[in-house]
Amino acid sequence: MKHPTRAVSAAIRAFASIESPHDFARKIDTLMDAGRECEKSPGQKNHIYGWLLRLWASGIVAIPRDFPFATKTSIFPNAFMMRGFPWLTELQEAYGGANRARVVTTVFRIAGRTLGVTEPGDIVPETVALLPPVDENRLLSFMVPPLLLVQRDHYGPRATYNRSSWGLGRVKRKVGVDRTFAWATENDSTLSDWQHSMSQWLSDQRQGLALRTYMAERALQYLIDNPKLPRTVAAYCDRVASIEPTWSEWADARGWADSSRRNYTNYFADFFDWYLATALTSEDDFGRPVASPNHCNPITRLAVRARQAETHREALPLRYLNEIVRIVTENDYAWPKKLRGDYFMWKNPVTGEFSKQWNPVRAYAILVKLMLPLRTYQVRMLDSGEADTEQFDGRKWLPSTGRLAPKKARRRQTRRGFLRKFGDAVTGREFTGFL
Repeated sequence: MKHPTRAVSAAIRAFASIESPHDFARKIDTLMDAGRECEKSPGQKNHIYGWLLRLWASGIVAIPRDFPFATKTSIFPNAFMMRGFPWLTELQEAYGGANRARVVTTVFRIAGRTLGVTEPGDIVPETVALLPPVDENRLLSFMVPPLLLVQRDHYGPRATYNRSSWGLGRVKRKVGVDRTFAWATENDSTLSDWQHSMSQWLSDQRQGLALRTYMAERALQYLIDNPKLPRTVAAYCDRVASIEPTWSEWADARGWADSSRRNYTNYFADFFDWYLATALTSEDDFGRPVASPNHCNPITRLAVRARQAETHREALPLRYLNEIVRIVTENDYAWPKKLRGDYFMWKNPVTGEFSKQWNPVRAYAILVKLMLPLRTYQVRMLDSGEADTEQFDGRKWLPSTGRLAPKKARRRQTRRGFLRKFGDAVTGREFTGFL
């Protein structure tokens, strides 16, 4: 670490003699002015923060979160900074990770704004001003575990705080599981009608419950986010109701995938169809159901795009395919053997000498793609059948004698290769096919 500059050293040494509170405040200002002059020097800022750390650990000052530097600063504690404060050293030792210096930095960032912290028991949730939610959990998860260990070591059974006391380790609501939607009324008590209706609708469904539950959660979140929307399902279905924003507008801003947006929208429409049929439909004099003329389904369904059964590309002419096969295989694969990238060095186990050998894998893969409607990845994943009980020699099936062949006879034959032997139970004939 760099030695402090003359200005920084003089500003720190000036605290050796304090005449009054006003004099102390003036020297703090001088120290901050010296720090701003070396804003771009992490080493000099570390000296200043080290002195502020000592003043804070002595219960003299509290440090604002972004004070005094505009740029990010980390503390690298040394013996001078930690002298007289053994509990800071214990915090470092209680952290099991490699970067122990960061523990003191994190404690200082979180608890440095609290005045009067002179021992580990002073750092508790009630006395520490927490950071904004963006940084809070990340920093707390780094600081709290070693802090709890030190507090238990210092105070024994009197140390009653745990991770939950700091807001860590809380069980999050499981998405798509709670079909009572009690969480919705906990967030907004005016949604009891929606909660009851959604729960009742799901209890009447027999398929697609997972997606319907996801939709119901998002629909309730849509209502929570927009408190001016109708708080009853009937009011939302009213033909003269003012819906702002609409479900479609809110869903567009979510950034969902097209398939998810379509499924949620159509399931939401299903919910309103169910509600109109069960809650807003009565019988006429002849017992026939009559829907309420004052209500309608406010959700417009999204059409499902029909998928093409076949590719839009034209098939290559058979003559063209045969010509490619001829080029690849002609004269014992003379053309593929011209490609230098298909050779590898092979050591002869008898002579011990290395020689270049041609690897036919790429040429064979091209031939398979020309003969079968497979993609390159599918060809790469084909099982060669070398570990099967039988192997095909091009004419008939014979017992496998290769290095990977099954060693022991099994009651059922091993058949995992893409070439399979099939039997016709009627004629008793056997033939080879592709699986």
